[in-house]
Amino acid sequence: MGPGGADNAPSPLPVCVWDFAAERSSEAVQRRSAPYHGAMETLVYVARHGEVDSRWRDRVYGCLDVELSRAGEDEARACAAFLDGAELDAVFTSPLARARFSAELLAERRGLVPRAHAGLVELDRGDWAGLTFGELEARDPGALAAWNRAPDVLRPPRGESLTDLAQRVNAALAECIESGRHRTVAVAAHGWVARVVLCQALGLDFTSAARLRMRTACLSAVLWRAGRPVELLGVDLDAPIH
Repeated sequence: MGPGGADNAPSPLPVCVWDFAAERSSEAVQRRSAPYHGAMETLVYVARHGEVDSRWRDRVYGCLDVELSRAGEDEARACAAFLDGAELDAVFTSPLARARFSAELLAERRGLVPRAHAGLVELDRGDWAGLTFGELEARDPGALAAWNRAPDVLRPPRGESLTDLAQRVNAALAECIESGRHRTVAVAAHGWVARVVLCQALGLDFTSAARLRMRTACLSAVLWRAGRPVELLGVDLDAPIH
């Protein structure tokens, strides 16, 4: 399993969102961006990148710049197509290639240029990056299990905790959004980046982050106000309807 998940993770948390079987259009999402309380608010779509190449699966890759699989590229195209009816003021992205692929798809449909921000890269796994999970366990028995129990405070050697990640992601998003007082934006990023954003929007501790379902190339939406995500508007918006 890649770093978008966790070994022996607890069961997924149920997430309450409005009924997208009834309100499937992106216009329905956009209606949730109306301001209240006089504060500037921004609708932020958060798109996770697609599936990575098979040689990186079952490895810890974190902020390494790994490539997408062909299937991952197709997933990203489907995610971008879901937002075809949505107006975006800007598209921001992690500088890593797997996220930039999604950002370029979202931007080119609107004549925009995606803007990369280093603060949006995936969780830094430090000395664990590049190891298989078996290699990590052999090198440091129980380290990953310990991290999964307290990801909010524990850091891999020379790596980040989820609290560290959330602080830099919030700072990056604040800089991006407030630079142009944007009202509707898309952010192409990563699994743990999306999870810490969603945890804040739901009022959850970061210890719950691994329990949030996070399909590759899934699309979520949050309301941003006063420098942080304050409300979850939708999760897995682009999931196929069966």
